[in-house]
Amino acid sequence: MQQGADHAIRAGKLLLEAKIAVPHGHFEEWQAANCRFSLRSAQLYMQLAREFPQGVAPGTSLTAAIKMVEQLKSPEEKLSSTGRQQRGKRNWVAEAIKVDPVAVLEKAWAAASEMERNIFVKKIERDIQPKQ
Repeated sequence: MQQGADHAIRAGKLLLEAKIAVPHGHFEEWQAANCRFSLRSAQLYMQLAREFPQGVAPGTSLTAAIKMVEQLKSPEEKLSSTGRQQRGKRNWVAEAIKVDPVAVLEKAWAAASEMERNIFVKKIERDIQPKQ
């Protein structure tokens, strides 16, 4: 996608605005409940928006923009980003489900295609039928 970087930067700016509006400590939960991409992607889009607020050259791909950000990192930052810590990572989706499962289901239902909805309904119908 030739305009990938521009779209990511625009998304990053919107995410930065949302991060300001969401109560402190709740952005990751908000992101999990409201975005159809990973937290890591959201962080990358915000980083691109911070590093390139005026955008990048027309036609720059997202991959090229990511490489440009990597070049801006110090050697220490490059080392720390390669050994990302996975232990103790919070599962924001699970926490969002615990807080308001109906809201999560409503968002999932709204995002699902008609085919996905039909598959879900058929599975539920099979699951609730009495076993013989």
